[in-house]
Amino acid sequence: MIVMAIDPGANGAIAWYNTDQMCTCETDRFHETGVCSINMPDTPGDILSLLSVAGREMRCVCYLENVGSYVSGNSGPASVKFARHCGHLDMALLACGIPVKLVTPQTWMKSIPGARPKEKAERKRWIKAHVQRLHPSLKITLGNADAIALLDYAITQEKQAW
Repeated sequence: MIVMAIDPGANGAIAWYNTDQMCTCETDRFHETGVCSINMPDTPGDILSLLSVAGREMRCVCYLENVGSYVSGNSGPASVKFARHCGHLDMALLACGIPVKLVTPQTWMKSIPGARPKEKAERKRWIKAHVQRLHPSLKITLGNADAIALLDYAITQEKQAW
């Protein structure tokens, strides 16, 4: 089974865990932990291609960060672009037959020990540091840290069903 997590921002990432402890991604990023990540693909077609590999290989579930439709401070065009991107992700997952579980950032961040910083940049560094401690063999960046932290939350949730 593949457990997948998606941080849907354009600078976000897709992370996944193969319960067989093997990474079967086309990017050939094998890690002994079974965790793989890739920066968010550039186009809707690239997203569909990546997700179709996971969807056809074996049983798969995706935890998708449930983000609001409008972020305070974003321009109207930026909000529309983000909403379209989220729609592309939704449709790619649907087309690949991958079931989706929506999770708010507040929910998965509660699984990280310690006080959550309020300021966004500081919170991103806090998440990155936490994920790097859990996965010292992975290259953790500000771009993939949220997706991997969400994946850790997803794995914990799915293990309860195993």
